Amino acid sequence: IQGNVSEKQASKGRFREVIAVALRRFAQGFVGAWKRTSLENKEEYRHLFLEPDISQARIAVFFIALSIALFTIGDYMFLAFSSTFFALAVLRLGLISYSILLIRHLRQVKNYRSYDLLIVAYLLSVAVSVLLINSTRPENFYLHIIILDMAVFIFYLVIQNRFIFQALPAIIFSLGEVAIVTVTFGNFDMPELVT
Repeated sequence: IQGNVSEKQASKGRFREVIAVALRRFAQGFVGAWKRTSLENKEEYRHLFLEPDISQARIAVFFIALSIALFTIGDYMFLAFSSTFFALAVLRLGLISYSILLIRHLRQVKNYRSYDLLIVAYLLSVAVSVLLINSTRPENFYLHIIILDMAVFIFYLVIQNRFIFQALPAIIFSLGEVAIVTVTFGNFDMPELVT
């Protein structure tokens, strides 16, 4: 019996060592990745690409505003002229107005720090608003998951910004959508929802 106990303790000790080594390697890899992305924090680099980043962001914000406006048709199809429809219409109108103001204001931005803050505030407001809109969808409608994928794609690849400012809205958007799907669908009988 003492042999089994010492073997179990030794096994637990080896398991803890393996976990500790894995965590150390993960931390080292994370620090290495963080150092490799530190180029985006250098002023010369950011200032050099500020003008093209602004013009690309203005185009992306325009298309985001256009898609927000066009999805009002879907709201009407689901909700008709209910109070929820009018609340979502006001929310969409606010987002479109915010988008237009941002497009106009981005022309005057001369500092990349201001650009970063303007873009992250916009993306966070879009993420939260779209999550509110998606929470009104019926339980058998999961097309909004595809829309989420496209939005995360835009957050990461189209709108240029510091990585942390790209990741924050995308993470909030993804976690919020997981919460909506979990609450809406309750159980995961459909395998395509799990992925």
